Amino acid sequence: MRMKSISKLSSFLLLTGLFLGLTDAANAQMFSVKSEPNVSRPPSTGAYFGLEPAKFMYKPSSNDNNPYTRYTFSDPLYQLRLELPGIDIYLSSGWNLGNSNYLNFFNIGAQIQRVYPFFKSRHFIVGAPIRIQTDYLQVNSQRANNNADDFQQSSGTLGSGPAVLVRLGKGIRFTTVATINYGFSVRSLGATSGSLYIINSQNRLYFDHLINDVGLSIGYDYDFSRYNLTGVRYDYALRGNSIVIGITF
Repeated sequence: MRMKSISKLSSFLLLTGLFLGLTDAANAQMFSVKSEPNVSRPPSTGAYFGLEPAKFMYKPSSNDNNPYTRYTFSDPLYQLRLELPGIDIYLSSGWNLGNSNYLNFFNIGAQIQRVYPFFKSRHFIVGAPIRIQTDYLQVNSQRANNNADDFQQSSGTLGSGPAVLVRLGKGIRFTTVATINYGFSVRSLGATSGSLYIINSQNRLYFDHLINDVGLSIGYDYDFSRYNLTGVRYDYALRGNSIVIGITF
């Protein structure tokens, strides 16, 4: 089981690399309206800080007479995001979580996507993203003597959904991208593996070129991740609502 899980992860990382090679700068400008005289191209990079009220819940896939709720919490997390042409890199963390204030949370990952527009006008674009996401999530206890029992999951998923851009005025844009992803998850320590599905919505309001090429962006993200693993011990779900603010350039 362990070797099969590692093989799946290796294959997914190879696929991710190939997909990244196909995601070029032209696709990064997919959500740019047609160039007009004396109008600058919108910024393509954003750096964000966010606050994410999150809930980590025990969700067994079958009846469990002895629920394992050791890692449940409902607390705010802190988030950093770097949104580049074709790829978003994110990190979120939290400390002293849970009712007893002894849990730590750490999550890092990347979303690689290519968006295919099927309707495009001067002020409005509709498309469909193809997104590959790779992710590592860990929840551990400060009271544990070792990390052998931590919640540690490495995952890879693939998904799609709708994407919309609206140009609201000169230098003002709004984008929304929603995807449903499905894939596999492998416990970093041990042979536990299973499936993972993710519902994600990213919404951004951009104010471009406020100071030369630097702009401002604010946004709201919704994330729901559901782990369905071998047995029920690590069947958890993570729900988060993030408010982010950043600069674009």
